[in-house]
Amino acid sequence: MKKLGNIFFALCFAVILFSSCSSEDSSSSSGSSHNNSSKSIESPYRISAQPLSSHSVKVTWKHSGYVYFNIYISETDDLSTAKFNSSTSSLGETSIEIDGLNEFTSYYFWVEAYYGSKKSQKTRGTGCKTKLKAPISSASKKTTTSINVQWFPQDKAMDAYEVIWGVSSDIDLCYNKQSFLYPKTNCVISNLKKGQTYYVFVRAQSGAYFGDYSYSRVELK
Repeated sequence: MKKLGNIFFALCFAVILFSSCSSEDSSSSSGSSHNNSSKSIESPYRISAQPLSSHSVKVTWKHSGYVYFNIYISETDDLSTAKFNSSTSSLGETSIEIDGLNEFTSYYFWVEAYYGSKKSQKTRGTGCKTKLKAPISSASKKTTTSINVQWFPQDKAMDAYEVIWGVSSDIDLCYNKQSFLYPKTNCVISNLKKGQTYYVFVRAQSGAYFGDYSYSRVELK
């Protein structure tokens, strides 16, 4: 009988000890979960916007976390007027191209980080202006050392047109340029090299803003 009593006492002590440990683990787990859920997400920083065309803009930012991002947009610099535009599709992605915008229009962008139900504060807004439309242009051989260039406006916002030419199909590698005030819509490029192939680019200009360009390839044979 005494032996059975000792066994019963030992079992009761084990149950009490197990219950105490389980309660502590549960409390610890609950505290850990609470800490994780209350942890805030860092806001993105160094946001910038760069016009790609008359209808698209690239927005970039910095962030140290492995999260997703929402982009908000407005035609004013007032955050209260901003509307959701799009979200990044990959974790940690820190840039996005936004299409379907209006030509030669100022836009402002804000970015917020999120993961699950957690969201950061939105960044400060950054703005840029979409480009002017590219003019319709054509270039053709006039003589073996000169080219005729003509262009047709696609909008009324421009002040002038810039004609750029060179032997590369990359406009950034062509260093010859000349500007013509609106409404002039043609010019002749002279003193070129016979037998050379040239690329001629034309783009609109309004103040400090340049538009998209159109180009032609001309062989001087």
